[in-house]
Amino acid sequence: LERVAGAERVAAEPEATMEIAELCDHLPLAIRIAGARLAAREHWSLAHLSRLLRDERRRLDELAVGDLSVRASLALGYGALTAEARRAFRLLALLDAPTFTSWALAAVIDGSVEQADEHIDELLDAGLLRFTGTDHCGQFRYAFHDLVRLYGRECAEAEETVGERVGALTRALGAWLTVAEMADNGLTERVVADVRGTAPRWKPDQRTTRALVADPLAWFDSERSALVACVAQACHAGLDELAWELSAC
Repeated sequence: LERVAGAERVAAEPEATMEIAELCDHLPLAIRIAGARLAAREHWSLAHLSRLLRDERRRLDELAVGDLSVRASLALGYGALTAEARRAFRLLALLDAPTFTSWALAAVIDGSVEQADEHIDELLDAGLLRFTGTDHCGQFRYAFHDLVRLYGRECAEAEETVGERVGALTRALGAWLTVAEMADNGLTERVVADVRGTAPRWKPDQRTTRALVADPLAWFDSERSALVACVAQACHAGLDELAWELSAC
């Protein structure tokens, strides 16, 4: 950013500089574009650009200058995917969970874990998904860069109906609820009775669920941040039964 926008401008606004880097996901192309926009607009402060980038719905629009565009770069990888992997990418991007495993994608596409693993491999090869590590249950976990997730949501809004988007989200949250209930029932000590509502469930295959809840505490540790995100997303989406039942678990 110093090299493109100027060292003095960057040094004068260290907090805005860091925010721009974070909003660009530390991706070199995105930071280069942000710097080029600043270089072409000497009257802009870095704080002004960071304010523009905070708006998720406009962020990809802002990260374009001349022939350089984050959206266009992501579109190349997306266009090279198979039709099934493109659908998996679009629907998976709808989730707010910071990290996830292949069984969550299986719920999103209403398919098998084996199918989900194939799509994940394709997304990894295309650079549209990143591996974040192995969790306490021995499951591989994955995540999107924020800019990639935003692009995926744009594709979902353009290519999926409202019903298809809501259905994918409902299945994913229902899968988290199903496994959470199984893990809760497997705890050696329970402090509350079961409280059950009418939220829809989605159950992964038996082999997968057996492996996930073999150590219930490990599963809850692995999914803690995802469960918090699921509750918040259920509230935001108006899926009240899923919201309170996930909270109860």
